[in-house]
Amino acid sequence: MDYTCRTKTLQALSKAMEKQTISLSYKLQREEGQWNRKKKTDLIDSLLRKYPINPTYGIKQNGVISIIDGVQRLSCVRDFISDKFALSKDMEPVTVNGEEKSLGGLKFSKLDDDTKEAILNSELQLYELTECTEKDIREMTKLSHGQINNTLRLLNLSKEVKKLVVNGKLSYAKARLLVVLSSEDQLRYANKFISLNLSVRECEKLVRGEEVTNTYESENDKLIIYASKEKQEKIISLLSKEGLL
Repeated sequence: MDYTCRTKTLQALSKAMEKQTISLSYKLQREEGQWNRKKKTDLIDSLLRKYPINPTYGIKQNGVISIIDGVQRLSCVRDFISDKFALSKDMEPVTVNGEEKSLGGLKFSKLDDDTKEAILNSELQLYELTECTEKDIREMTKLSHGQINNTLRLLNLSKEVKKLVVNGKLSYAKARLLVVLSSEDQLRYANKFISLNLSVRECEKLVRGEEVTNTYESENDKLIIYASKEKQEKIISLLSKEGLL
């Protein structure tokens, strides 16, 4: 399994759905129309306020991206831009380009030009997954947003470090600190983590270039590590099956 992360504007996403290069009808996903008006309004409100929005995930095959996580978000965006629903009347005013706007009860076509532009230029992250088996996809659809992100982070680890994780020599909590490093540095730091038996916090300091002492894990660190291991079983299993660990 491989992936590419792209940032796309709502306008680009809406056009892709019109052209059917993005499909919202993947067989393992819930159908559209699960959200009520309040939830739809909350998404538009969050986009205008520039709040973080969960990424969307799709399987790319034959030039078409089939969404496996984010169908409700993308269908909400498409339907609002297409004037298929109005925002909730009790929506709180938002600030656009320094001016407070009252948008409650309005459809997209009734918005002022600045607000329309702000919505169309709002961005969402789209992860395009490739080389996935049917089993991979079934496992991915069972994971939470955080677990999916953690799976993708593991793909950025070198093969040698992945083996250390699978063999139980390096905890997931420590391994994910290494993804920002080069493959060579990942292995070098991983071996230091293991040989010095550093806590997660000491590992963080080491990666940042700060001086550390040879300390053993505190009870709190052990709880963090072992909780992470338990929660990441599905992720490790999924990557192992693909030969990525």
